[in-house]
Amino acid sequence: VCFVFTHCAATCPTVTNSMRELQDRLNDYDFRLVTLTVDPERDTPEVLKGYGEARGADFSKWLFLSGEQRAIYRLIHGSFKMPVQESLGKDRRPGFEFIHSNNIMLVDAMGVVQGKFDATKSEAMSTLRREIQKIAKTYSSGSNSVVE
Repeated sequence: VCFVFTHCAATCPTVTNSMRELQDRLNDYDFRLVTLTVDPERDTPEVLKGYGEARGADFSKWLFLSGEQRAIYRLIHGSFKMPVQESLGKDRRPGFEFIHSNNIMLVDAMGVVQGKFDATKSEAMSTLRREIQKIAKTYSSGSNSVVE
């Protein structure tokens, strides 16, 4: 799970590129990618679909989600323990309207956060790939039953 906004002029493109790399390099593994917008007012489902299409997302494996801003922020703060904030007033600049984490959160099939990995650091992304492979193998071997 990662957090971005489609009008971002900072690190969101890097985070999204890291997600795309996970999709492409781990194509043989059974896992899902989730991008959650921090700007649901502008990032409608149609905008998110276009954003994903432009970045080569395989929508059978990669979800782009939106919702009500307060609920999204509660989820990010409460469940993921990550920062998120909308810049207002004099601090608000186009492309930099939202402060949020560059981490990709690794969540297992039971919904438990297993780790956070900085999407802007290649070493962290290598570690995340290994962790995804390990978790995917664990679940596919039947050692943990998952009901979907």
